Amino acid sequence: MKFLIFVSIILFSIIVIGYQQVLALQQVAGIIEINLAKGETKNVEWGLISDYPDKITTVEISAEGEGAEFLSFPKSIEIQPQQIEFIKISVNIPEGYSGKSTLSPVILATEHGEEGGPTVINIQMKKTITLVISQLSAPLVPQTNEETAQAPEPVETEKTTEQPTAKEIDESVCGEGTVFKNGKCVAKIVSPPAVEQSKGGGCLIATAAFGSELAPQIQMLREVRDNVLFSTSSGTAFMSAFNNLYYSFSPAVADLERNSPIFKEVVRTAITPMLSTMSILNYVDAGSEQEMLGYGIGIILLNIGMYFAIPAAVIIKLKNRSQKKLNG
Repeated sequence: MKFLIFVSIILFSIIVIGYQQVLALQQVAGIIEINLAKGETKNVEWGLISDYPDKITTVEISAEGEGAEFLSFPKSIEIQPQQIEFIKISVNIPEGYSGKSTLSPVILATEHGEEGGPTVINIQMKKTITLVISQLSAPLVPQTNEETAQAPEPVETEKTTEQPTAKEIDESVCGEGTVFKNGKCVAKIVSPPAVEQSKGGGCLIATAAFGSELAPQIQMLREVRDNVLFSTSSGTAFMSAFNNLYYSFSPAVADLERNSPIFKEVVRTAITPMLSTMSILNYVDAGSEQEMLGYGIGIILLNIGMYFAIPAAVIIKLKNRSQKKLNG
C-alpha cells in the first residue's frame, strides 16, 4: 500500500508540473525550412503563445548551432495574455560563404522564472530552422550609370504600335492596392502570411475537447509530433501506424464531443494526464533512435500505469478490504 501511495505522489507531481508547462509559454507548431542562395536574404516568422490569463510574458530570444550567426532577430519580446506573437527572423548568407550546403541552427525562446524562491524554473521553447544553401550566388541586379548610359536610337515602324501588357497597365493605370484583370482594375487580394504547416492531420479528439486548433494543448501535441517524433525513423513509423488506427474512430468521438458538452468535459479531463506526460518530450533531447525508443516506451508505460495499473490496484485493494469485512 505504501508503494502505491509513493507511486501516486510521483505521478501526480509529473502531471501537475506538465500541466503547468502546458499552460505557460507555447509555440506554433511546424517545420521551418528555407532555401536561399549566397548573398540572398529571406525572412520567416515564428509564433509564440502565452497562455497566462492576466500576465504579460517577457521572452528572451537567442540562437545556437551551425548557422546561428546568419540569423537576425529581436533580443526579447513581450507577449500579451493569451495572445500569439510572431517573431520576425531574417536569414542572410554571405556572398563568400563556402561551408556546408545544409545548416540547422536552433532559435530559443526563454521565459525566466521569478527569482526569490528556493527554486527558479525557466521555460524554454526551441525551433530548428533548416537552411538549404544553393551553391549559386543570388543574381545581381544590373545597374546603369546615368552619366554614361546612352539612350537607344528610336526605331521607326510602319503604323504599328506595341500593345501594353497587363503588368504595364497595372503599374501605369491601376492605383495602389488594385490590379488589372479582364480589362479593368479590381481590388488586389493579399493572402495573409501562412501559419507554419505541420506534417500529418490534426488531433480531432483533443481539438474538439479544447475548442480550437490554436489552443496551447493542441500546439504542444503538434510540436511533439513534428519536431520530436518525425525527427527519427522509429517515431515516423510509430505515427504512421498510430494514424491508421486513430483516424478510424476519432471523427465519431469528435462529433460526440461537439454535440455533448458533458462528454466533452469528460474527454478533456481524461486526456489531460496523457497530455502532461507527452509534454515531457518537448524538454528532452531525443537525437538518436535509441533515445527516441527509450523516451517513447517510458511515456507509454507511464500512461499504462496511470490509466490501468493504478486504478486496477486500487480496485483490487478495495475489493479485498470489502471481502475481509464480509468474512469478519
